[in-house]
Amino acid sequence: MGYYVSLREAEWLIPTENLDKAYEVMCDLNKDDSLKSGGSSTGEKWFAWMPADYPSECKDAQSILVALGFEVKLSDDGLHITGYENKTGDESHFIEAIAPFSQNDSYMVWQGEEGDMWRWELQLMFGAGDNAYNKLVPKEAMIVWK
Repeated sequence: MGYYVSLREAEWLIPTENLDKAYEVMCDLNKDDSLKSGGSSTGEKWFAWMPADYPSECKDAQSILVALGFEVKLSDDGLHITGYENKTGDESHFIEAIAPFSQNDSYMVWQGEEGDMWRWELQLMFGAGDNAYNKLVPKEAMIVWK
């Protein structure tokens, strides 16, 4: 079982010059078992729906995001996250990790199988240009019918 979610809207870009850094931080996540929600009765831990040793199987940021269940598109300006329609896993840890290396106006609008909606967006914390630091900010949706 799992909770199915989909991206209703996404404008998320990892600029080309940041793809190697994004890959490195996503690989580094594998060192922290406390973040992992998948595992076995023998104590082995992994990120949900991911191979336990994904850094050896996924050789770039694009392949890690695809393994997580994201639909992506590579263009001249970088890697765009364009979709997701799957069970939830540990994708939030990965998106939070790549936030500092993503374009500062990036966002994703999610919808769960029961209709609830939420948005992840980047907030510029400090700096500008190459020295900018973005933080992932989750927001809840409130739908009002009039």
